Amino acid sequence: MKIGLLTSFKLNLFDKKKKQNPMWVDLKEKFKSADMFLSTFNSGNKIENIDIIIEVGISDCKHDKRYLIMHESPLVRPQDWNRNKHKDYKKIFTWDDKLVDNKKYFKINYVFDIPKKIPKKFENKKLCCFIAANKSSTHPQELYSKRVEFIRWFEKNHLDEFDLYGGGWKERIYSKDFFGKVVIKLKPLNKLFPYKFPSYRGYVKSKNKSIKKYKFSICYENIKDQSGYITEKIFDIF
Repeated sequence: MKIGLLTSFKLNLFDKKKKQNPMWVDLKEKFKSADMFLSTFNSGNKIENIDIIIEVGISDCKHDKRYLIMHESPLVRPQDWNRNKHKDYKKIFTWDDKLVDNKKYFKINYVFDIPKKIPKKFENKKLCCFIAANKSSTHPQELYSKRVEFIRWFEKNHLDEFDLYGGGWKERIYSKDFFGKVVIKLKPLNKLFPYKFPSYRGYVKSKNKSIKKYKFSICYENIKDQSGYITEKIFDIF
């Protein structure tokens, strides 16, 4: 049996050397043990040669046997939470405990390859860091604005003990509503009022190696009050 995995991920999901992909590597091996071949699916494949489609996020794929993995929050992929589209899928796997009924909706946990050894020496390390991209949203449960709040608190009270890393912190990030779209077009005005974070230190090549240089690291999720939702952020810190 051939199973096509339809996803927007650009990584080689089945590369065993990529430790951030243990879920996909294990899934492929489990299917293989049952004489089922799992591979990523793209427009170059002939869909009629694929027995089952597993979609990581809702797409416009046409197939009789479609299964859905909903791993993103409604903040990141609101289209996945359109219940009217769920009827097109045989089964749906989600972190949302409120949806799980073990008939149509099944629980799927976040997978992370936790290191066997964790550093315990904290001498001569800086106090705290934060590593994430600067984003904005109008969703009522968003936590992007809370990130900015604690960053500004550190910069005001303990600038010398805090470092900020990630993309987008050199410019203003606006929501994608009407107001945000209008303001984005006013780039010349934005240059007159630069958005500066004095704690910003640029990008990191390795999140793991960078975090080890600090005693603490703060991790906010993208969204709050979502039953069963958890991503890599807390595990990165562990």
